[in-house]
Amino acid sequence: MLYDKKWDGKLFDLDKPSLAALSYLLRHQEQWPQEFSWNYSFCDQCAMGLARTLWEKDYSPNLDMIMHAEKYMQNIFGLSIEMIENIFEGTGWADNQLETVTPEMVADKIDTYLQSKE
Repeated sequence: MLYDKKWDGKLFDLDKPSLAALSYLLRHQEQWPQEFSWNYSFCDQCAMGLARTLWEKDYSPNLDMIMHAEKYMQNIFGLSIEMIENIFEGTGWADNQLETVTPEMVADKIDTYLQSKE
């Protein structure tokens, strides 16, 4: 499915891995796979887990570890480990308990990163 987030004519495909698609999907839980549930405290249930559930071939959340998620995010999105930590692993949310981190909060960090790249 193609979606134009900014209405600027730059379409992105929700069926292909991209940070723009992930940001959109984090804000639209109705489009998440039924088996996925959000819990930022667990790698397979956070934004990286959602990305892998959606787009990683043969992904098994039962075998998930943070190092696998980080490697996936590096390889697919070209992110440095520092950027992964900043966007996906709670850097800057020291005042929040992990259970209080919402999908929208992570989407905001993705959007900030994408805007810095324009």
